Amino acid sequence: METLPGGPPGNAVTLLLRRFNHRVPLTPEELPVVASIGWDLRTIRRRHAIVTEGTKNQSVIFVVDGFLIRYRILRDGQRQIVDLAIPGDFTGVPSCFYNDALYTIKALTDATVAVVPLERLVGLFKTQPRLAAKIFWAFSCESAVLAEHLVAVGRRS
Repeated sequence: METLPGGPPGNAVTLLLRRFNHRVPLTPEELPVVASIGWDLRTIRRRHAIVTEGTKNQSVIFVVDGFLIRYRILRDGQRQIVDLAIPGDFTGVPSCFYNDALYTIKALTDATVAVVPLERLVGLFKTQPRLAAKIFWAFSCESAVLAEHLVAVGRRS
């Protein structure tokens, strides 16, 4: 993965929290927990892969700015895009639950993402079970949207 010189903008954490809070409503007590979870803010160049199909991915990616695509390479070598991730979306799920990534995730535009290891989010079940449930509920919603996209693509072919 290639990052842009200078790293993420200084207000990226604020933007992350604002977008995260819009997707997963947080209490005032939960905001600092989410802010301090250890997000790795990255600025990704357009057309660069964040996760590559078949490689190990044990992180969840939150799109702060820009657009990402999730796709697979089919047997005939063609690319099948299965999802477009926009600011406020989680991606990297469900791949982070498997030994190898199920999809490639690539920046469609220059993008800012916040990456966190899955183990840190799972660890919230011990210390912040309600917050952990909210986050994993958001993952479930993302999976439902992905399933709907696949149904729509299937009906067109």
